Amino acid sequence: MTFKQFDINLTRFKYVVKNDGILVTKKILFSGTERFVPFENIGSEIIRDKERKLVWLIASILFFIVASTVLFRRISGFYVGDGAEVFWLSISVVFFIIFAYKRKNSLFLVKDDKANGIEFIGTRMYERRLNQFIKILLQQRDIYLSSKYPVYDGLAIEEIVICVNASIQLTDGLFLKKLTKHPLKKLPFESEYSKTEKPLGIQSVTTEKNARKILKEYQDKFISEGKYIFICEHSDNEYHVGLVGTTSDPYKIMEFAETNGVNYEIATKDIIAKCKQWNKEFGIRLLSIGFDFCECEIENKDIDYKKLSNEVYQFCPDVVEQGTETVELLEREIKRTGRIFLWWD
Repeated sequence: MTFKQFDINLTRFKYVVKNDGILVTKKILFSGTERFVPFENIGSEIIRDKERKLVWLIASILFFIVASTVLFRRISGFYVGDGAEVFWLSISVVFFIIFAYKRKNSLFLVKDDKANGIEFIGTRMYERRLNQFIKILLQQRDIYLSSKYPVYDGLAIEEIVICVNASIQLTDGLFLKKLTKHPLKKLPFESEYSKTEKPLGIQSVTTEKNARKILKEYQDKFISEGKYIFICEHSDNEYHVGLVGTTSDPYKIMEFAETNGVNYEIATKDIIAKCKQWNKEFGIRLLSIGFDFCECEIENKDIDYKKLSNEVYQFCPDVVEQGTETVELLEREIKRTGRIFLWWD
């Protein structure tokens, strides 16, 4: 099945559904690109995006007002230059054409993020045919995935694909889904600038309270099975619990995530060395691991917190300068939570 589109910029898109995915061809005048997206990477989430340079529209409106004012003054008997209103109206039209030319309506069919989604353009012009094409595309995807991957009660076909590709047992995937009460998503590690092949993981979102409860109750279980569960991303409202099935070594996961404080010339190996030092001195358990942060729980609480807080500040200034504001308050925070949180802006 084939679907074609073009927009006002004369950008042409061609979508060809194959047995195992979709071939997307994009052509701009005499150049073009071609991308094949396997069904495993095609999601069902639809994002509509309207990109408009409003500055051109505002300029058009302003010059239209000037043209209208000049015309009104001419009608009212005031002297104005010959063709003045036509001149200003022409400028208004030029700016409106620029606005229309730069206006872009897009629809993205995404799985993990818009950057890796399939883009469709000029959606209003093709809306009915496009909706039908997407419906057939997703039906073909489901047929292909259902025939290739095992059926597992409690997991959607997309979740099964994620688990299989991440070498995660389906029982573990369902277990995590039940713990968080949210769908599973892919956990990718930075690979664009890395020569090392990295495994995938799975993740699911929950509350901070539940995420910490899950780690407390089940981290030892997964470690004993050669796996590692941890917080891989967080915000004020959401905590993402990640699971990697290929290693139980948190320092390997730090390498996969490339945890760093590059603004302070702190590399992944430096953070690993510091964590290993603390583990030797008083024992730690890594709870959170990400690209620019990590968090560990202190196992032996009988330590010099003042000395530790100064050491944390020297190694990671942002936790004070953009966090607690003073080393004294950092000391109280570490003592209260029993955790060391490192974060580099």
